[in-house]
Amino acid sequence: MMMAYPGFHGLGQWEPIWVILENQEEFDEKMNLTDDLSVDNCTLWCVNKELQFGKTLADYFGKNEKSKMVIKAVKKGGGAPQREPVVDPETHKKMLAYYHQKNEEAKKLAEADEGDQYMNSAWASNKQMKAQLHGMSDSTKFKF
Repeated sequence: MMMAYPGFHGLGQWEPIWVILENQEEFDEKMNLTDDLSVDNCTLWCVNKELQFGKTLADYFGKNEKSKMVIKAVKKGGGAPQREPVVDPETHKKMLAYYHQKNEEAKKLAEADEGDQYMNSAWASNKQMKAQLHGMSDSTKFKF
């Protein structure tokens, strides 16, 4: 509590954290709008595996103390929870914009190269004479 609220001395008794820690929550039985899950009607899922009651995480994943796992509680029979996206939507939009920009640049470069095709022809090669003298090209043949 002191880590989250360093000035704990000024926290009033109406603050939600105070009410929760003092276990003074009042529930109206007519209005059950909470999504609280009890042990009887929920299952735990981790890495698309349903965790069985009574087994430890070491039984599933080994004894690696440096692992970080996200465990989700869902109602029984609900199936595996939906996977979270690897990239947030804002970053995804930036990545798509960058990819589109690179494609457009590549198209412009390809169009610019089409105009310079004459540079790839044999008569434009500056090493053509050397290749002919060494017999490397098919245009010149020596008979002995």
